[in-house]
Amino acid sequence: MISFTGSNVVQAPIEEVFSLMADHSKWPSMFQGIRSVQPVREAAGETTYEVVDKTDNRKYTVTQKAESPEKIVRKVKKRSVRSNATYNLHPVVGGTLVTFTLDLSLTGFYRIFCPMAEWYLADRIASNFA
Repeated sequence: MISFTGSNVVQAPIEEVFSLMADHSKWPSMFQGIRSVQPVREAAGETTYEVVDKTDNRKYTVTQKAESPEKIVRKVKKRSVRSNATYNLHPVVGGTLVTFTLDLSLTGFYRIFCPMAEWYLADRIASNFA
């Protein structure tokens, strides 16, 4: 498993940042690799979405739970990738501090790439998160 942590200050009030992150219809404009997102199931405060990848049109699932106006948890199942991400939002002078923790695991053939992939994935995640 590969784990990352990071943070970024967003120059917007916490309510706006939370609303943007929790709204699945905004994901295609926030994340470069997403073509479309559709909700498919709601249960126990979690919503599962079918996401279409922009590069190859493959579908995968994202389950999201807004645990509070300051915390969002996402689980992604995409082919040979599984991830659990927690985003914590804190008001700061000039905006909102967003911190995240991401646990990523690769399965099958892709497991051999874990040691080499960490630097690449960290860069990609940071560029999507900024």
